[in-house]
Amino acid sequence: MATDSETKAARTLTRDEGFNFRAAHWGELHRRLHEALPAAVTVHWGHQFLSFEVSDTDGHGGKRGGVVATARLLGTGETVEVAGDLLVAADGCTSSIRRRFLPDLKLRYSGYCAWRGVFDFTGKESSDIITGIRRAYPELGSCLYFDLAEKTHAVLYELPGNRLNWLWYINGPEPELTVMAIPCMLVQLLTTDDVFL
Repeated sequence: MATDSETKAARTLTRDEGFNFRAAHWGELHRRLHEALPAAVTVHWGHQFLSFEVSDTDGHGGKRGGVVATARLLGTGETVEVAGDLLVAADGCTSSIRRRFLPDLKLRYSGYCAWRGVFDFTGKESSDIITGIRRAYPELGSCLYFDLAEKTHAVLYELPGNRLNWLWYINGPEPELTVMAIPCMLVQLLTTDDVFL
């Protein structure tokens, strides 16, 4: 959907009846992927990655090679070594594992700031808010909605379990990252007459 910032009229820009949309909360997807791992695979939770080395042995006396990771246990602060066949770098956008392979790679501003959240409306299915959302987005649950306006757009879709996932993007110059930079940017946007979501 696109909304005209002057008339506030909304219209559908495109529709694909053959699109078989599925959505999942990342926590649910994470759980299902973990459950699908073979029994021989061990995932180490509660560890802060520190470093790793490629090894000539598998850590169990074998010769096939692998990786040895050094990590700090979050609960105790103890430093441990973990041997394995594969190390998955899942330590975020400032990954120290990625930095080892790509030391010159720098984060760069993408041209927008984003806010996101999940609204659980369990027990509130008949509330005025949910009724209004369903009236405004009649295909909710079977599609992805994009609301487009100048220098901003929002995304809304339903997740299993009576939850709505929402994302709001605002294009703009790179903010100076202080405690109040983002809230001030938001207030400025919300007090501008020509912006409508």
